[in-house]
Amino acid sequence: MNILLRELIQGLSKREIEKAIPEIEAVAELGDFIKMPLKSYSAGMLIRLTFGIVTSIRADIILIDEVISVGDACFMQIAQALVFYIKFCRSRNMGCVFA
Repeated sequence: MNILLRELIQGLSKREIEKAIPEIEAVAELGDFIKMPLKSYSAGMLIRLTFGIVTSIRADIILIDEVISVGDACFMQIAQALVFYIKFCRSRNMGCVFA
């Protein structure tokens, strides 16, 4: 439900959201907590979910503000690798801006 609501806000169709959910869940690594209400999330859990959602959207520009520098070392590695993949493999014309 968390993913559905956030993606609907981004303007994606339900079909696009359903296609993106496995990727979002893999990036967020929240396990069964993915179904819990957002108010029960820690700051780190919310960042993981948000990062998974943002990186699942096919955009020309992605603005990333301190996401990669927070969280545990494992998440930081995943986030850095995903940003590299998005920038250089998925869409060579996409810009990433780190604030």
